[in-house]
Amino acid sequence: MTDSTSAAAVPEYEAFDLGGPLPTGITMLQASAGTGKTFALAALAVRSIAELGLSASELCVVTFTEAATSELRGRIRERVADAIAHLEAGSPDTTDVVLNALSLDAAGQPLDEAERSRRLGNLRTALEEFDTATISTIHGFCSRVLAIAGGVAADSPVTSDTDHIAELVNDIFVSRYSGTTVAPAQAEQIANAVRYRLALPDASIQRWNAPEPAPDAKSAAVTAHRNSMGINAIADLVDELVSTVLRQRAEQRRRTYDSLITDARALIASDEGVGAVTALRKRFSLVMIDEFQDTDQVQWSLFRTAFLEGESPITTVLVGDPKQSIYRFRSAELSAYLGGLHYAHTHGRVFSLRVNWRSDGAVLEGLDHIFDGLAFGDDRIMFESVDSAPEHHDSPFRIDGAPSTPVEIRTIGQDTAAAARTVAIKDLVAETVRLLNTATIDEDGITRRLKPSDIGILVRSNADTSAYARALNDAGVPAASSATDSVLGSAAAEQWRRLLEALERSSSVGPARAAATTWFLGLDAPALVALSDDELSALLEHLRNWADHLTSGGLPRLMAALRAHGLARRVLASPSGERDLTDLEHIAELLQSA
Repeated sequence: MTDSTSAAAVPEYEAFDLGGPLPTGITMLQASAGTGKTFALAALAVRSIAELGLSASELCVVTFTEAATSELRGRIRERVADAIAHLEAGSPDTTDVVLNALSLDAAGQPLDEAERSRRLGNLRTALEEFDTATISTIHGFCSRVLAIAGGVAADSPVTSDTDHIAELVNDIFVSRYSGTTVAPAQAEQIANAVRYRLALPDASIQRWNAPEPAPDAKSAAVTAHRNSMGINAIADLVDELVSTVLRQRAEQRRRTYDSLITDARALIASDEGVGAVTALRKRFSLVMIDEFQDTDQVQWSLFRTAFLEGESPITTVLVGDPKQSIYRFRSAELSAYLGGLHYAHTHGRVFSLRVNWRSDGAVLEGLDHIFDGLAFGDDRIMFESVDSAPEHHDSPFRIDGAPSTPVEIRTIGQDTAAAARTVAIKDLVAETVRLLNTATIDEDGITRRLKPSDIGILVRSNADTSAYARALNDAGVPAASSATDSVLGSAAAEQWRRLLEALERSSSVGPARAAATTWFLGLDAPALVALSDDELSALLEHLRNWADHLTSGGLPRLMAALRAHGLARRVLASPSGERDLTDLEHIAELLQSA
């Protein structure tokens, strides 16, 4: 972030009206977390289908992760169904601005019966044909582009060549730098540079030609010349490795996530790509790019050429949070976002989503005090204040019955990071316990105590998540580390593995003893050691019964038997019991699906 006190004035963008005129040409919607990006995309899709008569197949929505793709597909389909139900009911009053817009004509008057029937027909047809809509990741979109041009099939496997690049780099280091010759950089650094170059083919490492110093030159000139030689050696090596990877990709006909995008861009920009552009513009009438802040120059160039430049541009909506365009670790590229912003300024309109539907007004006001006047990476990307939704003007959160300070910044006066971390953990645990003992939340007119599940803690690393969760558990506060971790790597998964091994070999003593200490049976080590022969036989018989339940009735019958044996009571007795029980049931669902 940079201080913007000397920056040129940046315009405050008009708030976007979801019930207003539908966009044409290029439109950029600048958003923040909680301002309803997905809601806005779904609204534009539904209104375009109903009012303009777009078919589902004319819709193209591109986002950047499989999870976001799944969410968008579900939300758009759901909103189409909502719109159908609304119009079928005769357009009753509603607080939903989108459904209200569907009920009114251009003059703001209620629809006549003919227009209502037309819009209903458009929506019903779109719902029936919804699977023809293109709602995909950037890689899925690029596969379609290449398939249109008669290239590789859209369903051809895509791989990562990370391991291949590392192997190439290691081979170079062994053959060239295993003796007295010093490598220009570490192998991992070279491999990272190669991967960046492959993902961003327009980028390059800038050569530096510092002149060779005279014999009596000062040390600064000598250092500059030595540094320039090192940088140039790195650039030469990276260029060589990039050329090798590209040649081998072509020879082996390998497709990677990077090559999908670069090949699609190269095709669209070539003379042979004219037909592909024509086909794309004939197919689609509305294109929406979600999470635009995560684009790079290659992707932006692809979208711009495919849909916007030249004759007959397609209505294109770019939606993104400009503040996040500084995050290179997400593959964002600030220059690409600024390019899209400039293009929208000069060829279309730029709006803001100005209402945060998630956060309390007091929290937003506190953040305003912290970030007001700051620019994020460039003076054209200023912090923009947003309003809270009407239902969030007053915070439902109270401490000892009184409003609390919504945003606090704490400083720790320690000399080392390790010491500061120790203090931070103790402070967080103490504050969490205090809040659980004193804080309340108002929900639908009912006041309830704050629960551990109401609290979220963000930390810097995965290692920190485990440390903080352990500290909270030791204090009697149930906590689970990282909801993004796979449930198959959880403690619950290990419990399931031991039980399933015992059920598979239900006459074997070893697996039975291992299963006895799980949450499903609950024996501790002393009790396990003290088992008599009769008790061990009873344990084996118990496991055989559960194995029979599994083979005859599947997971549902086994889960019923496990619950009847007191599973929930045993698991919930531990500080992390709620999360552990959820994980157990989640894994049962995965097993059932498999």
